[in-house]
Amino acid sequence: MRGTDWLIVLAVLLLFLASIWLALAETAFVCTSRVRALALEEEGHKGAAKLARLLERPEQTLNIVLALALFTQLTSAALLGALLRDLVGVWGFAAGLVVQFILFFVVGEVAPKTYAVQHTDRAALRVAGVLTFLTQFPPLRAMSRGLIGMANLLLPGRGLKRGPFVTEEDVRAAADVAADDEEIEREERRLIHSIFEFGDTVVREVMLPRPDMVAIEASATVDEGIARAIEGGFSRIPCYEGDTDNILG
Repeated sequence: MRGTDWLIVLAVLLLFLASIWLALAETAFVCTSRVRALALEEEGHKGAAKLARLLERPEQTLNIVLALALFTQLTSAALLGALLRDLVGVWGFAAGLVVQFILFFVVGEVAPKTYAVQHTDRAALRVAGVLTFLTQFPPLRAMSRGLIGMANLLLPGRGLKRGPFVTEEDVRAAADVAADDEEIEREERRLIHSIFEFGDTVVREVMLPRPDMVAIEASATVDEGIARAIEGGFSRIPCYEGDTDNILG
């Protein structure tokens, strides 16, 4: 092998390592919510503040990560392909591409992404510093804004200008998964669902017409109050003095 061939091998190796890091960063960033980042910041974790700032504009960071990942994969494939073609011919070139595909897919994609899913907080905190540098690097920042601009032209509505990036369905699904995994209690899941359901409830569903209201006169005895509550099927009933316009409690 010539001296330039060794340089190509070194370049491919560096690009491969960069691809692993970018796959880890992409998954860790996508799997982390801004709420979680703020919680980590309150707990005093190093890098959490940077992570929370990045998650204010997640599309900008993701554009840079995805573009760099594509660049590393295409460049390494081109360099390695040219090297193998010169060294071992066409068949060696084809075999090398197959090996490279398997290597990049298993080691460069599956392994780091699996680690990021299993250790999301740790991975996200570790990549936050470098991601902050990348998003502040002028050429990459300009590229990201250009990609967002093109996406906004292609996508209907608000495009990638603002979220929401987490919907009601996402929260409900997360609560269901957490309950199934026994991370939260079933009653807590029911409470989360009821929060959204209450927001969709109209007034007439929770209010009673005045003639149907179960109440008790302030001068009634405790026994009378208990009997009235049991009769109405309520644990709490309003107490009035004079008429029901004068509710005491």
